[in-house]
Amino acid sequence: MDIQVQKYGIGIINTVERMDSSGPLDCSVSSDSLQYDFLPLQEAKEKKKYAKFIKNNLFFYKENMVCGSSYFLYVPPLQKGRLDIFLKAEFPAQGVLLLAIDKDTSIDIVEHSDFKAMAEVYVDIVAISGSRVEYTKQVDANEFQVQTSHRAKIMAESSVTWNEYIKSTKNALVNVESYLEQPGATSHTKSIIYSLKEGVCDVKHEVFHNSVMTNSHISAAGIAKDESKNIYRSCIDIKEGAKRSSGHQKAQFLQLSPKAEVDAVPALQVECHEVLCSHGVSITRCKPEDIFYITSRGIESTQAENILERAHVCSIIDSMNSTAQAEFDQLL
Repeated sequence: MDIQVQKYGIGIINTVERMDSSGPLDCSVSSDSLQYDFLPLQEAKEKKKYAKFIKNNLFFYKENMVCGSSYFLYVPPLQKGRLDIFLKAEFPAQGVLLLAIDKDTSIDIVEHSDFKAMAEVYVDIVAISGSRVEYTKQVDANEFQVQTSHRAKIMAESSVTWNEYIKSTKNALVNVESYLEQPGATSHTKSIIYSLKEGVCDVKHEVFHNSVMTNSHISAAGIAKDESKNIYRSCIDIKEGAKRSSGHQKAQFLQLSPKAEVDAVPALQVECHEVLCSHGVSITRCKPEDIFYITSRGIESTQAENILERAHVCSIIDSMNSTAQAEFDQLL
């Protein structure tokens, strides 16, 4: 296993394992309410009906990447319902999933993962005009390193919302990117980040405003316990000509141990006028008197920490849709 050190700034580093070899990532989908086509990417490339989504689409092209498995999922226009994606790896694995959500479709996607070895997952979404996508995912790196990259290309009057819960006692590398390509495109990223023991949560959220009248929001709440580390980077990039756009980001972190570490770097890149932007980050250290205040009411110290953790992330949970709340509520 190859070990690499990634540097993100002065004093901000993470040690990452690289796979020497990888096998296929098993992927399956299920829905009781949607029509969809799900097939290997190589087969999809040979069908004319999918050509506009795949051929000459640089968004669906990963340079110099050799994956054990690649899949294509297409949801036709005017659909509404829930779709579940199941990812499974028994051995070190890589996989790519390309999703095309056609016009005026409203869909809740829930990603379920079962990794018994190191895994790398790449998910790309194209949301065609008028579609709405809610994507809920849990990243669990408690035994092995897990690396995920989720991207969305969002067209006119469409929206994509990322709901994620990240937990790590090992090393979780999570990247979420949203590309707002046409007027009316909207992106929301809502993230709960939880590291404990000696785990690392290495998270990056980015939004690229490539058109006028686009909107984005990034909200994250992180908790670092024991000797763990949260590395968080976020950026809203408003390109030249993307006037009358708005981009807002807010991140808040809670350190529950003096040995825990939080490195948070929010950023704005604005290349035009007539935009509305904001960004901010806060890091709060839990003091002994905070725990004492709760335990003095007859509550055990472990439960007192749980109360503080729940209070810290409740605003993110409350902003998620009912599907994400049902998935994450039992984890807190």
